[in-house]
Amino acid sequence: METRRQFSAELEAKVALEVIRSEQTTTELATKHQLHPNPITQWKRQAIDKLVKVFDNKASDAQAIREAEVTKLHDKIGQLVVSLIRRSTMRRSRSISTGPLVQIAALSTAMRSSEGMLLSRLTAARVRF
Repeated sequence: METRRQFSAELEAKVALEVIRSEQTTTELATKHQLHPNPITQWKRQAIDKLVKVFDNKASDAQAIREAEVTKLHDKIGQLVVSLIRRSTMRRSRSISTGPLVQIAALSTAMRSSEGMLLSRLTAARVRF
């Protein structure tokens, strides 16, 4: 029993591109490359399906970039909240107690987990400046 022929990815891509361009028919390409028309049709279908995914990845890349920016902004918000608390406690001539710092840690966790939870955590913590 003969084993199946293995084709390189370069050959599959080259033949699929030729079929997509419609320069020659599937039968003509099969004869030219000494192949059966069925794999050529399958390669064409696979190429067209994967071509759509190439352009879909840009949307997911943009989403990943946006999420990274949101994370950076949440970190910056946390830093600013900590500095405001320190300034307000220094003005009152009190030492910083552990209470506000624990609240800030909870706020930082909330900011990372969800944007919407930030407001509810701030309200629940009743942080005053």
